[in-house]
Amino acid sequence: MSTQEANKRIVRAFLETVFNQHKVDEGMDAYVGDSYTQHNPGVADGVEAFRENFRKAFSENPESHFDIKRMFC
Repeated sequence: MSTQEANKRIVRAFLETVFNQHKVDEGMDAYVGDSYTQHNPGVADGVEAFRENFRKAFSENPESHFDIKRMFC
């Protein structure tokens, strides 16, 4: 398996864990290091800010789901 394919699998696993299973802590613990730069201007930088934001979002929107259409490097 190429490095690109391996990276896609990691990203897909992260997205599935956090955004579809709503397991924010498990996904962050498994796939994110000590620092996290957020690209969404509505969410602060940092691992804890991500956790807090998405825990709240999923509790308010338990039906939310992330569809992956295409992945490329």
